Amino acid sequence: MKASITFTGDIPNISIGGVNGVLMHLWGRTEHVFSQDPTDDTIASWFNFFVEQKDDDWSFNYRSNRVFSRDDENSVLKNLIAKANQAIADKKTMDLSQEFNALNSIEPYTLGGLFIQMDSRHNPIFENKDDYNESYNDAKAKVREELKVRLTTREIESDEHLRNFVLQIPREIIWADHTPTEEQ
Repeated sequence: MKASITFTGDIPNISIGGVNGVLMHLWGRTEHVFSQDPTDDTIASWFNFFVEQKDDDWSFNYRSNRVFSRDDENSVLKNLIAKANQAIADKKTMDLSQEFNALNSIEPYTLGGLFIQMDSRHNPIFENKDDYNESYNDAKAKVREELKVRLTTREIESDEHLRNFVLQIPREIIWADHTPTEEQ
């Protein structure tokens, strides 16, 4: 994925194809089914990467429902966070494509949106909070249109995440049955 840290004045942003925001959603493609009962919950992993201000300092961080247990997985996220925070501290534009692609090698994901504002829970802020779904879809549609304008067809096609997001290709769902089996 072609993502970087950029600056608007002294304010750091996450940039994808020249479109800037402070919060980026990534959705995991793997959805696990925990039993054969269709009413049971399923889970798909997600990441929210964000740039936030604390006092006078800016930092890059993330929230996720994904728990990494292996050292190599943890090091990918640590490297991503460290490189982004170093760029913010140095106030230098930094390409994070290699780090996001390393994250994608652990578990494939798809871009879920880039947003210019967020609330205290690191969720996008919309103009009309009473109509979350319409505003969310409108915000994503604006990002899709901006990317179509700013990037060539070749640039969009060369990045699987951008292609899937801009062309609205649904993420792959892999079903894994975790129903306990009785031993015979």
